[in-house]
Amino acid sequence: MITVAQPRRMPTTAWAVIVFTTGCVVGLPSLRGGFLSGDDYHLLLNHVLVNHPSISHALELFTIVHRDLYQPIPMLSFSIDFAIVNALGLNPTATGTSAGAWVFHLTNILIHALNATLVFFVLRRLVKFTARATASYGSSVPQGRGECSPALQCWDNAPLSIPSPEGTAEVERAAFQPSLRDSAPSAPAYPVLKHGATFTPTRGGQTAETPNTFTAAAGESTPRPHNATTPLIDSAILPAIAAVIFALHPLTAEPIAWLNGRMMLLSACFTLAALLAFDRWNDRPSASRAIATLLFTLLAHASKVSAALPILIAVFALYRRRKPTRRWWAMWGAVTVVTAVFAGFAAVSSQGMIDDARAEMSAPPAIYCLLALGQYFRQFLAPIGLSPWYPPPQQIGWTDPRVLTAAAVIAAVIITVIVSGRYTRVGILGMTWFLFAVAPTLPFVPARRSIGADRYVYLPNVGLAWIAATAIVALYVWFNRRAVSPRAGAPPRPGVGDRRMARASALLAGTIAVFALIFTNWSAQSHFATNIAQAHRIIQLNPDYPGVYESAAWAYFREARFEEAIDIAHEDLNRHPATMACEVYQVIGMAQLRLNRFEEAVETLKKAVAANPEYGKAYSRLAKAQEETGRIEEAIVNYERAAEIMPQYNPGLLELAAAYRSVGRTDDAVRLYQRVLNINAFDVTAQLALAEIDLDQQQFAAAAARLTQLLDWMPENAVARTNLGVAHEGLNRFDDAIVAYREALDRDEHAVVALVNLGNLYLRANRADHARSLFLHFVPSNPTDQRLLSAFHDFAVRINEPKLAADLLRRMSGMFLDDDWPRLYAAYACAQSGDTDHADQLLSYYRSFTGFPAPAARPEPCQFGGCALTELTQILISLYRGHPDDAARRAEFVLTLKSPFPPDARDRLVADMQRFAESHPSDPWPYYITALVLIAQHQPDFARLAIDEFLTRCPDDACRARADGLRSRIDAGSPDPARTE
Repeated sequence: MITVAQPRRMPTTAWAVIVFTTGCVVGLPSLRGGFLSGDDYHLLLNHVLVNHPSISHALELFTIVHRDLYQPIPMLSFSIDFAIVNALGLNPTATGTSAGAWVFHLTNILIHALNATLVFFVLRRLVKFTARATASYGSSVPQGRGECSPALQCWDNAPLSIPSPEGTAEVERAAFQPSLRDSAPSAPAYPVLKHGATFTPTRGGQTAETPNTFTAAAGESTPRPHNATTPLIDSAILPAIAAVIFALHPLTAEPIAWLNGRMMLLSACFTLAALLAFDRWNDRPSASRAIATLLFTLLAHASKVSAALPILIAVFALYRRRKPTRRWWAMWGAVTVVTAVFAGFAAVSSQGMIDDARAEMSAPPAIYCLLALGQYFRQFLAPIGLSPWYPPPQQIGWTDPRVLTAAAVIAAVIITVIVSGRYTRVGILGMTWFLFAVAPTLPFVPARRSIGADRYVYLPNVGLAWIAATAIVALYVWFNRRAVSPRAGAPPRPGVGDRRMARASALLAGTIAVFALIFTNWSAQSHFATNIAQAHRIIQLNPDYPGVYESAAWAYFREARFEEAIDIAHEDLNRHPATMACEVYQVIGMAQLRLNRFEEAVETLKKAVAANPEYGKAYSRLAKAQEETGRIEEAIVNYERAAEIMPQYNPGLLELAAAYRSVGRTDDAVRLYQRVLNINAFDVTAQLALAEIDLDQQQFAAAAARLTQLLDWMPENAVARTNLGVAHEGLNRFDDAIVAYREALDRDEHAVVALVNLGNLYLRANRADHARSLFLHFVPSNPTDQRLLSAFHDFAVRINEPKLAADLLRRMSGMFLDDDWPRLYAAYACAQSGDTDHADQLLSYYRSFTGFPAPAARPEPCQFGGCALTELTQILISLYRGHPDDAARRAEFVLTLKSPFPPDARDRLVADMQRFAESHPSDPWPYYITALVLIAQHQPDFARLAIDEFLTRCPDDACRARADGLRSRIDAGSPDPARTE
């Protein structure tokens, strides 16, 4: 007698833990990833309702649509991630120990692991209940006949007794499965075979069915006679293998590693949960299970429309071979109606994108779909060549080798599935799962300039993993049985060593396959680590496709690697000068602008506009460059043209509104800000700008109301709290103003305006000691904050204690040797207090530390951040040391600076001269330098008064000659030196 020793079965929970752990391990590399440009910023980092978690924001997410997407559940999950990050004191975009991006990636990993576990339970339920049903059916089969009892209406026949050569013990064989017609009373007395089964004679003239390995492996028919041994394969193994394949397959890399893959992850999660809930309801109907089914259906569609859900429910019914009841049809109809509503809404929302894409199609939609299916099948079987983007072919026809290859792959898969149908339904039903799940994403119209994406087959691949697991188990069963079962007429063999060898080989092959899948998946995840890594992978696979180098250039641009961005952008220009000139010139021009090559940037961006006069962003970027070079009127013209082409593009509208404000066109700016808010009611920039306009117009109550509303959904906005304090001051609510300023400083220690305003309030209340302690608390902890150092310096000067600033800043310059700003401000404060020796010493050290050039070697205009402040310090040193010619020359130089820091350098110079004149009433030179500044600022009357004061103190001929020169400038209407080309 032949016996088969069986391993102990693991509990279902143990299999589920293994599957979940596998799903977690495969996603570990993504924890080092960050945020990618595009949707990671639009729908996550920069979305107010998401990055400011609250109950009201969570509810608001269910009322908005993003372009063609309605996905409140994933965005709500991002909001929860933000809440966790905030609770841990992390920063989503920071690096090092305070980095918080890993929290978002960990959530993706956990959802993926949960999905793999749900796949296990879905397939486990199918295999388990099918096996249980067939076992119960087989127990009532009449002995000696091949049909079931008509009352049972069973689908499967009972196993036949197969005596072994050594005795009467039975080896369990897979039962054949006749049709309902075969099970009827009129069926013939001899057994009716399922396709692929054969009968061989046994001792005693009986017949026995040759085992159907695929049927046994699939768990379709495993009835057990009372004296049979345990099944060769645990019924949990096949679902576990399928779930592991699903978890580890490299096609899951994109939804795991890309944060906005969360939409696919959650949609798949709730779809699988809906399937389980529906099947449990079908077994034991109850109101709670019906509600759970509909709830999971709604959640799935609110994550990403899962149009295939009704079909997947039908796959369950087909596999379990249960005749649908009226109740089943009612519940299935409810799920279908919900699905149809969401699918119809998505179709209407995306109609605009579809129309635009259809106009650019260069091939029939069937070709794109054929390419996509061929790619998905090929990559499932051989996951190589995975990419973040699969561009649609530009020119392609039916005879193209790529189309023929895709057709051959699809034909091979279909033929294999059809042949497998002779042995098992898994192939047909698994392929049904795949095709109906993937169909809504096929590029009937490539609306997103792609023939496919790895994330699109995340849920569909469950069907292929089911098929693959069935094939693997069937192969293992076949080898095991070959090892222990003799062929007909052959002498018996023990087969124990062969069986152990087969199992060892299977274990070794499985281990190698698992590690290969993990390694390939990790490699694919690395393509989503950074924008640059993503761009380089696309270039690697599509080096000749237009736009890939330009996209890579923007990736370098976002990382502030401007020279590299220019170099790589030129590659696209060299390869595709006719089609990519506009896009390439834009990225090159913006990189040149960031490198302070202003005129070169303007000319490059003009080339972009000339290359494509209908491209709105080209005008917007040209206007930005013109604005930064002081050509505001030209910039406004181009901003307006961009707004005409892109009327819904909020960044361009905001830039135009800011330009209007800079030239005093406040009403036009207000209209634009209101237009921005009509597009996005939560635009922070527009809300703050309108509040600032209200403050400028002294409409303090309106400003307070607007800012209070903004702070309701963005409470940590320090700028809004600061301006709210200004509004309270205007309404004479000083206590409320102090509270607002303090809250702003509590939330942002760099809120310099709040600090200055609060200090001024204390000074007005004769509480200078409070103001002094306030500055002494914040300044030392922020040695690199230029605005704060400037504010503290000005505060010390205002209370006539420049030495206070000089002493503290000198100490800070010794404590923070790597920071040059405290040293520069300390030098300035020392010069203002008359301590020229320390001022000169600190200034010399600053120049040696920063490589600041000597005056003769300075470029024009000065490109150094501390240029103006250095000159202001040196002017005071020269005046105190009696070198007025040097002071005047340096003052002339300050007036030529186009972008000095601080921006109020001229006002500072006038204030310095006023204080110097007060301490040196007989010195004429402060008045001369003041006259220079007033002439440059087009204030001729005040300039003449300063000239008169200068001559009063210096009536000699040399001074008269200088005064005549100044008067000549006034009479000639001398232009501003900083605006003279």
